[in-house]
Amino acid sequence: MTFKAFFSIATMCITIVCMLLQLFISTHAENIESLLIIGLATSVTISYLYWVDTYSKTAISTVVIISLLFTGLFGALVLQTLYWNPLTKYLYNPVYTFNKLTFYLLICIAGHYIYLSLCQTNININNKSPLNIRGILSRIGLYNIPSVYTVWIIAILGLLALIIGKLLPGTIGRALLNFHFLMWFPFFIIFYINKFGQDYASPKKQYTYILLFFILIASLGIALNIRALIVSGFVNLFLIAIIILLNQSSKLRSGFYFKFSILILILFGLLKPLSSFSDAMLIARSERGEITPIQMLINTFDIYLSSDTTKIEKPNKFIEDKVYSNYDEDYIENGILTRFVLTKFHDNAYHFASQVSDKGEKEVREHIIKSLVAIMPQPALDILGVELNKSDVLKSTTDILVYETTGRRLGGFKVPSTFVDLEITFDLFAPLVFLCMAFVFFMIVDLFSNNNKSYGLVISFPFFALASRYILFQMPVYGLQGVFTLVLRGFIEDVLIFCLLMYAMSYIFKPFSKDTRV
Repeated sequence: MTFKAFFSIATMCITIVCMLLQLFISTHAENIESLLIIGLATSVTISYLYWVDTYSKTAISTVVIISLLFTGLFGALVLQTLYWNPLTKYLYNPVYTFNKLTFYLLICIAGHYIYLSLCQTNININNKSPLNIRGILSRIGLYNIPSVYTVWIIAILGLLALIIGKLLPGTIGRALLNFHFLMWFPFFIIFYINKFGQDYASPKKQYTYILLFFILIASLGIALNIRALIVSGFVNLFLIAIIILLNQSSKLRSGFYFKFSILILILFGLLKPLSSFSDAMLIARSERGEITPIQMLINTFDIYLSSDTTKIEKPNKFIEDKVYSNYDEDYIENGILTRFVLTKFHDNAYHFASQVSDKGEKEVREHIIKSLVAIMPQPALDILGVELNKSDVLKSTTDILVYETTGRRLGGFKVPSTFVDLEITFDLFAPLVFLCMAFVFFMIVDLFSNNNKSYGLVISFPFFALASRYILFQMPVYGLQGVFTLVLRGFIEDVLIFCLLMYAMSYIFKPFSKDTRV
């Protein structure tokens, strides 16, 4: 059985089981209607991806569609069932929210089908064609596989960029932080050892180095009280592994699927202690900037080991039939999973948008316009004579919606909803705008991968470090600004940083001649 067949069957079986279990949890009409909506959305999505075989044609954008299903619909069903809660619990208007999420998921699928139909020829065209973007990216080295020595040097540079960027104030520090994503590159070594074996690097040595390097990064994340440093590497590793497995057309042994299932169960088993440790970091955050990183590291472990995480729990958190009068993010009863299941954030945005005045809607539209303008570098704004204080956009659209309806303070970067932003800005044309957004986004994000005749699917190194951002969050919560940033700056900057470093390293290290010039 191929992995894509296993994935499709497993997804549908899990959906059916969870839907049946939900009937034991709650038979309320609202819950049953929500179940049917999610069941339909999951069936349509999985059927489209499997029968059109998008896995082998557009590997990355396919997983983007899967993530849109998971973060809004499927993930809510599975995890609420796991915690034995009704699907509708803690939501303002679940049926409306799930209908909206399904509607935009279907639009996303339509956009992907159009993209696949129009661009299929260009996807598979000879990379040497002077008119092919993928060919240009190939010639400048985006798809090159760096030597293992080069990978480690770049990773160390990324780690130094993070440390120095945190220590240096102002523009220089922020500029250096743009390079910190490079530190995750050693994880990519795992995939190339699996592809090329000993010809690429010694598995025993590299796995040991990678483990030690991860411990260093995790320790640094705890010392600086940055939770993302601990989680993002694992998430990126998992997402890339899923992309590669779904892209394979070869059948795998039943033993592999047994081990894979056990791994998933182990990861679920680790969620509780990881969530408790995350809570401990939140408690320790109150002293960030007042104590040394070493003291922060010690304090965090002291809090975790003393099981004192209840300090941050609100007394009314996760209470049956809770009535919300203000902004709240409670949905999945796990602090880590809440950040990956975005259903509640969409529900919040739709709830507060339904109450906002015309003045509030105008504020949201103006904020989105300012955010789009702010994508341009400050020197460019100065040349054009555009007067814009970029500090004015240091808030989210949901911040504005909540402020206009409840009076709660602006700021905090409450997670927005792309779909609500589009509906407020473009009204009836929002679905069409989202269709265009999805089309453009798929075109860009798939450029991070290439099908090599000799080695199969090659995913560029920059994408590994940014996988979670592009796959999980870009479409549902980054909105129009996110896509514009990707097209105008993000993709170009990520590619140039990597390629320039590759050429710099090529003068220092002997290339892995079989696969790369670097």
